[in-house]
Amino acid sequence: MNLYKKIFDHSRNDSSLAIVDGLLEISYIELNNQIHECRVQLENQGIGKGFAVLFEMENSSDFLIIFLALQACGACAVPIDPALEPGEKSKIRDYMKVKQVGVWKNYELQFGKQSIFEDQGMVQMSSGSTGDPKGIVISQRALVSRACAIAKHLELNSQDKTLIAVPLAHSHGIDCLAMPTLIGRGTVVLKKMKLAGPVQVLKAIDKFKITFFSSIPNFYQFLLEIDPSKSFDLTSLRHPFCGSAALDPRIPPQLKKRYGIDLKQGYGVAEIGVICLNNHDARHPLNYQSVGEVIEGVEIELKESGKGEEYELLVKGESMYSGYIEDLEQNKPVGQIQTGDLVQRDPFGRFYITGRISDFMNIRGVKVYPLEIENALLEDEAIDEVAVCKRVDESKEDYPIAYVKLRYDISLKELKKRVRDKLGSAKTPRDFVPIDQFPKSPLGKILKSKLS
Repeated sequence: MNLYKKIFDHSRNDSSLAIVDGLLEISYIELNNQIHECRVQLENQGIGKGFAVLFEMENSSDFLIIFLALQACGACAVPIDPALEPGEKSKIRDYMKVKQVGVWKNYELQFGKQSIFEDQGMVQMSSGSTGDPKGIVISQRALVSRACAIAKHLELNSQDKTLIAVPLAHSHGIDCLAMPTLIGRGTVVLKKMKLAGPVQVLKAIDKFKITFFSSIPNFYQFLLEIDPSKSFDLTSLRHPFCGSAALDPRIPPQLKKRYGIDLKQGYGVAEIGVICLNNHDARHPLNYQSVGEVIEGVEIELKESGKGEEYELLVKGESMYSGYIEDLEQNKPVGQIQTGDLVQRDPFGRFYITGRISDFMNIRGVKVYPLEIENALLEDEAIDEVAVCKRVDESKEDYPIAYVKLRYDISLKELKKRVRDKLGSAKTPRDFVPIDQFPKSPLGKILKSKLS
């Protein structure tokens, strides 16, 4: 089974709206026809089962057409984010070792055949610890499993309209939004990234009566900074989600007050896709900080971390990746995934991310995690953004240091005193470093490795 078959096998004559791309509207019938035409052109160039195909496209109907056409002909899609720097794109092309060149419409394709790509659906690129590309290979079956699990958990259907204003080249866009919507027979409304500013997104939600939307934490912070005189109707949103990075706990209550929406969080890793979704089950007390319950198809193990009720999260399931390219080339088996994340679970089965197992600091014999300190610091009105990093002094003792982006001028001595009163001396950062802008990934994660 692949995504193309799952979407179209029983409904090729569906005239309902599948994609809105600017002024272009495409029904499911038209989408199926265009996928078929694309597939023929790809196969005429020799592309088929076992081929990996690199393409670089912004958010567009063409992206979804070629992605599904590659699934239909048994090839493996390798999307490249146009926003990457030229040097980063070049590294990916060299890493993939595909030498044949083709074309579809006005897009250049690079492709090649390797046995490791048999029955694979996509290679998702991530950066390893060295900053070099690392290919996460996901089978066609796993892609179907991921899309179906999200569609089922959120009860997506033909009445849903999903706005995509994050890159389709990333799993957030293609895995979490586009494919689950098409599985549910809903409508995908596409925004090109250069037209995905906060006001433009709010206008689109209002205009199209969007029901499903997800973005990164920075985006929701920007929403709170929009001129209060501007008004938008967001009552259609039944699934406003945030993912890809840690969410400032101050944001959801402010969004509720200003826009009337209850922001939901999701959590996952590229190797298995979405693990948890917080759907704000009406049977349980509302909690914005939870990433929710484990979705169907994901099996979890909670491993003792030595820190009370916090556990290291291990996962496996049918949506798991096949392996990294390097592992597949060496026939290394894939086992249970160690997410590296620490979690807590409440009595309702909802999970909370509390830190990274590798980030802990041993301070005076006590395990302390940066996220715990960061969340406490964010409660201070003077702090806009914060990143707490582990440092080691000359006597080999761990200590925290806090990089802070301030909302207004305040003496760091006064800030440190306020934090010490809240956290105690052991957990209070030894140093506070003011910073104007944090280095961030395309998905809004603060790059702590670049903080010196």
